[in-house]
This record gives sequence, C-alpha cells and structure tokens, in this order.
Amino acid sequence: MRFEELREHLNNLQLIGSGWRSYVYRSSLCGKDVAIKVAKEKGLEEAIRKEARILEKLKGIKNFPQIIVWGDDFLVYEFIDGIPFEKCNINPQQRVLILLKVLELAYLLDSMCISRDEFQRLDKNLLVDKDLEVYIIDFERGNISCKRKTNITQLMQLFVREGYMDLKKAIDLGRAYAKEAKKVVHELKNLLEKALRETS
Repeated sequence: MRFEELREHLNNLQLIGSGWRSYVYRSSLCGKDVAIKVAKEKGLEEAIRKEARILEKLKGIKNFPQIIVWGDDFLVYEFIDGIPFEKCNINPQQRVLILLKVLELAYLLDSMCISRDEFQRLDKNLLVDKDLEVYIIDFERGNISCKRKTNITQLMQLFVREGYMDLKKAIDLGRAYAKEAKKVVHELKNLLEKALRETS
C-alpha cells in the first residue's frame, strides 16, 4: 500500500514537519491520534521502510514511536505529545535527568544492535513531554547491525560539547566501550549524577 491509498482512511490530515527525506503529518486513523511519516519522493522510500523495520523491533518500549502500520512509502505510529529537546524550557537539573534517561536508552539500542546514527545531536529528534518523559524519534539513518555499536560513543560527543566530560576522557571511554560496555556506561552515569548533584 502507498500513502495515497491510505489517505482516504485518514481524518483531519495536517502537515506538522518536514525533513530532508520525508514529510510528517498528524491525523486520526481508526479513532487513534497518529503521526504519519511519508517519503518525499521516489528513491527515498527505502529509508522509510528501514525505519519501519527498526520501529517494529522497538514495539512495546514506550520511549520510542509505537508503530501501527507501514507501507511502501509511509509509516504510521501513535502520536507523541512532546516538545523537541531544543525548545524545552528546563533547568540544568532537569536537563541532566533527561540525559540520564537518554544514556539508558542509547545503551539499550546498542544492546539490541540498533544504531540510530544521530546521538551526537538531540535537538529535534528527542521529544520531551510535560512529565519529562523522553521519546527518541527519527530512525531514517539507523541500521540494525551488531558490527558497530555507536550510540553511546556518539552520545559522548554531546556530553563533551555540553561540558559534562573532557575530550580525552571521551576518547578513552570510547576506545574501552567495545570490550567493556557496561563499565563505560556506569562511568558515564556517574559523571552525569555528579553533575546532577552540582546543580542541586
């Protein structure tokens, strides 16, 4: 099925976002509030199908989009009522709490052999709801592969940029991650918890 065929089953279709590869709409399908990601043109559909396959693996884990159905050039998931991380009005303590949750989710993805490939920047692809629950979205550039686990090492780049750790520490931990993943994640958690205490 293609998006044009799905359209007749949708109510109140409205465009809410646009990226390099896709449009994102909000609508109602079978009484559910949904988001629909649609490939912008032919040749970009495989990225949508790849994202759909990744979301199928993440079904049931609440911090990721919950896919409902997908087709040749679209995917439909439950609408997430959240604000992009870059637009959140949060204090330093809340920021660290959010990053602690992201660390946990990045490690989970690595353990599931899912590489998201954009953890060094979370501005637009991390949604935060009114209860500070986080949702990681946008897996168009992702892959399912156990050969290279890159989510945590990419996230460390963000931690360096935000001042939670220095570059040398990030390089050392990045090198250790392949063999001592759990130990590295524990050390990163300790760094963030130290920052949390300092903001209290």
